[in-house]
Amino acid sequence: MKNERKHFMLSAILSVVLLFGALAAVAPADQSGLRIPAQVTGDLAWEHVSYLSEAIGVRVVGTPQKEATADYIIEQFEEMVMKWRFSHSLL
Repeated sequence: MKNERKHFMLSAILSVVLLFGALAAVAPADQSGLRIPAQVTGDLAWEHVSYLSEAIGVRVVGTPQKEATADYIIEQFEEMVMKWRFSHSLL
């Protein structure tokens, strides 16, 4: 049980790190002039970790939880892109 919880927390943290790492890779501030929006906070990161760890749970390859995690991350990226497009369409 202790190893499962440790694996679970490491997976959740890795998911968040990958999410923010991907954002940095797509638009590094020193090359594109883009900055991380004020909406991206530690609280937001914690919400993602909490959702992944509490609502989805342990994610083992080939399980519905792994698929749910992938779907969640894709939805989050799509939502970020839509918000970005909307905010830039008003300029």
